[in-house]
Amino acid sequence: MNTRVLDEMETDLYFTMSLAVLDLERGQIELSQAGHPLPIIQHGDGAFSLCGSTGVSIGLIDDTRYDTVKFMLTKGDRLFIASEGITECPDRHGTLLEETGFQSILSQHREKSGNALIDAIMQDLRVYRNKVEFPDDISILMVECV
Repeated sequence: MNTRVLDEMETDLYFTMSLAVLDLERGQIELSQAGHPLPIIQHGDGAFSLCGSTGVSIGLIDDTRYDTVKFMLTKGDRLFIASEGITECPDRHGTLLEETGFQSILSQHREKSGNALIDAIMQDLRVYRNKVEFPDDISILMVECV
């Protein structure tokens, strides 16, 4: 994709992305990152792990190689792949939420799952932002291992 964007498109734009392949039976994930924020695993015990390496955004550097990492999810684990609009969400004073703020939100809502958890995250982001429009896109992909 990087080669195609650089060779076939006349643009100065670039983008980030994550590509993950999930083996549902084993809970194994293969992940490649292209400049996207690191995915977060919230383990069943509440602890957090960051996984992967950020890599270079698509459309910036020719002949870039992207690493693939493999990891396992076990019962009770949740994987979050989120856009930088979350960690770079500023409050009314310009202070960014950052990874620690996002993890704090996840910890506060540890008992929730599915859409209820996503709704709670979005509500907390709106409160953090003081109900002002988000300056960047907000997207979250969550995988729960039950």
